[in-house]
Amino acid sequence: MKKLFVIIATALICEFAVAQPACVKDAWMNLQNKKVGPAKKSIDECVKLNENSADAWLMHGNVYLRLYDYEQTRKKQDPKYVPKNPDAILIANESFLKAVTLDPKVTPLQGMYDAIAGQNYCAGPLYEMGQAAKKAGNLEKAYEYLNLAAKNLKLDKMTSNPTDLGLIYLDLADIALKMDNKENFKKMLNEGVTVKTPVANIYTLLYYTHKEAGDTTECAKVVNAAKKNIAEQDIDKAFEIELDYLAMTNKTDKMDKVADKAVKKYAKNPTVIAMIANYLINAMEFEKADTLLQAGIEASPKDFQLVAMNGYRYLYEATAKYGKLMDDATKAKNWDLRKELDEQRKGVLENALTWCTKAYEIDGNDMDNNIRLQQTYVLLLRVQDIPADLKAKVDSYQHKN
Repeated sequence: MKKLFVIIATALICEFAVAQPACVKDAWMNLQNKKVGPAKKSIDECVKLNENSADAWLMHGNVYLRLYDYEQTRKKQDPKYVPKNPDAILIANESFLKAVTLDPKVTPLQGMYDAIAGQNYCAGPLYEMGQAAKKAGNLEKAYEYLNLAAKNLKLDKMTSNPTDLGLIYLDLADIALKMDNKENFKKMLNEGVTVKTPVANIYTLLYYTHKEAGDTTECAKVVNAAKKNIAEQDIDKAFEIELDYLAMTNKTDKMDKVADKAVKKYAKNPTVIAMIANYLINAMEFEKADTLLQAGIEASPKDFQLVAMNGYRYLYEATAKYGKLMDDATKAKNWDLRKELDEQRKGVLENALTWCTKAYEIDGNDMDNNIRLQQTYVLLLRVQDIPADLKAKVDSYQHKN
């Protein structure tokens, strides 16, 4: 009989421990009657007396969320109105987190948000606060608010958007960099990769961060993730880091295969063609680059990327390839060969001049092409022929530096 009494008593204690406090219902009734002030007073007292109640904290979050909406509505109606509870959304967010931490299965009363939905709702205002803080130059607060927004959006896997999350993580990485926090910079980029965002800059920034650190293993991981996740319209970025990785690790044969595959699939994409040509040029594979560029230019004769890249192709051949050959001939004191190479080099430079000029006519404000064009005039010993407007532009770049 005593044993039975102990079991019943224990059951009653457990039931009392998890029972929803009456003050939760009081706050809920006030909200139903649109009495936000009394609801706040009631639930503030409620959580003080019931610190371990998930139901109390869940209602606390709902009340402060309703309070935030109420004050924001008043502010829109009257721009002079100053909210009395400026941290309402932060308090709501923290309360939802406490509720779900105490009891992951805590359920709301009718018409209220559950903990995950509540935090998800808070993400919008937190994002706006983060952007406002960033604009005001308060980077620490911007980072805090945007990080909270990202964490909230990740909670609901059914509704979380990898693109939105990627853009927030890109923002956070930018803020971390401005605060000279390289650890958080890399951490936020990794978060973007983890959620499989299609935002290309997440992958390129993380790739070059690992490259700078000399970590080829991590570089390879980022390349593989980029190939799977980057949006189709930005696929050239995935090829860019893949080709760079293959060039860095001296996998020239595989680089050629990747380039060939990309060309076949994206033959009508000038950005992809120009990017692949750039890597072929830097690998001194001028004939392959030439074939690729000529096909692209034939299809898109006025595309600046392709025309400018063709100018770079000839200039790089003249300086890198012929520069080395002429140095070797000079060391060997083979003056006849050096003279012959010099003539060949001039022909290549003339081609560079032709294509850099064509690019200049398409877009006269591209700094890289403008510098290459003036450099080509100099190498041809035709300084006097440099157009005045081109010279003025190149001079202006030097003054900026």
